[in-house]
Amino acid sequence: MNEQEIKVEGTPIQSAENVSVDTPNVQAQRKIYTTKADSYIREVGVFDWNLFGAISCVRYPDGKLEVVDGGHRLYLVKKYLPDVTEVPAIILNGNSKEWTVEQSAQLFHRLNGTCSKAVNNEEKFVAQVLGKEVGALELEKGLKECKARVTSADNTVGLKKGKTIKIAKWQSFWKKDQNRTKKACELINEVYNLDGHYNVMFLEGLINLIKFIDKDLMDWDKYETDFVSFLEDKSKTVEQNKMSYPQLRKDNHYGISVAYGLYCDWYDWCKINNKRAPFAKKVIGEVYAKAGQLE
Repeated sequence: MNEQEIKVEGTPIQSAENVSVDTPNVQAQRKIYTTKADSYIREVGVFDWNLFGAISCVRYPDGKLEVVDGGHRLYLVKKYLPDVTEVPAIILNGNSKEWTVEQSAQLFHRLNGTCSKAVNNEEKFVAQVLGKEVGALELEKGLKECKARVTSADNTVGLKKGKTIKIAKWQSFWKKDQNRTKKACELINEVYNLDGHYNVMFLEGLINLIKFIDKDLMDWDKYETDFVSFLEDKSKTVEQNKMSYPQLRKDNHYGISVAYGLYCDWYDWCKINNKRAPFAKKVIGEVYAKAGQLE
């Protein structure tokens, strides 16, 4: 469809007007996810009218109003601001004198997903850093320690020349174990220094392997040099993106699956190169076996 063939419906919004907080929702409105809505208040720390903006309502030919977008915001007003009786609303006037419930249902899904896109994790995090939110700024310090960065459009946060990383996965690693996350990132940077990104599945596997050896032997440093030599040899034939051992993957157990695959390869490398492996394969294999059934 070219630009000349585009149909135009509705009319441009001129201004907002106040409507009752008890204005009913359109029939197609989803249920109110109260826990999720309450989390918005907890995350921001206040009820912010700037974030509320204006809800969207449709006005039928008989003058009746229904909320087509903003049900969760109305819920928050009624819960946290019980003395407020009206809220700003944009009134959407149908281009038909016979505006119907069916048309309102179509408008609802188009406003809430079909013709809109939520920000992804990276876009959200970059905006939080640019907005100088304390929690995001602390995480950015961690990114810099890991020589990692997050990008969104033309914006980059973290280490400007670091490797790109998926923020949600890295954040979960960092919150659980900062030291081992940093160590695993250092290993990847040392061996795959020309790569512009982190493979988060490989990273998770490294973190798990380091943790496993530390827990059982308390001596990762003793084996690190040999492990780096193993990885350097491995990197000559296997790029970082392929270091995820899909043949060993189990449901929701990526870390131990990659750790087990890495250790088996390292163990074999030690045998070929007359190096001492930390322990037999079966030691970590027993942990891997308990992680679930193979796919």
